[in-house]
Amino acid sequence: MNPKDQKPNAIEKALDILMTFVPHNEPMGTAEISKKLGLHNATASRTLLLLTKRKFLRQDPHTKKFRLSRSALDLGLAVTHSLTTDLVNIAKPHKVYRLANLNMVVKSNNLSPGHV
Repeated sequence: MNPKDQKPNAIEKALDILMTFVPHNEPMGTAEISKKLGLHNATASRTLLLLTKRKFLRQDPHTKKFRLSRSALDLGLAVTHSLTTDLVNIAKPHKVYRLANLNMVVKSNNLSPGHV
């Protein structure tokens, strides 16, 4: 069987549901999510319940609509932190290289800090 022909498993459905909230985290109800993803309401409802229990989603008690919640934020913060750390490590050698080149240019022009 071709992998594209396979039905999504429970993990894929949960991830698809989470991604329906990207990029604006607009509140959505079970029926709206089911329709967007082509899921049965019962399947969407079970998955939404699990995602809510694990704090990836929260449900407004009045409107019954869902939005991303704390666990989704925690994942985003972890990614942001790792990107920041990675960017500093990636940029550091380039910064040293640029500073060394700047130092050579200043020396070759006999410029001192007071004459720039």
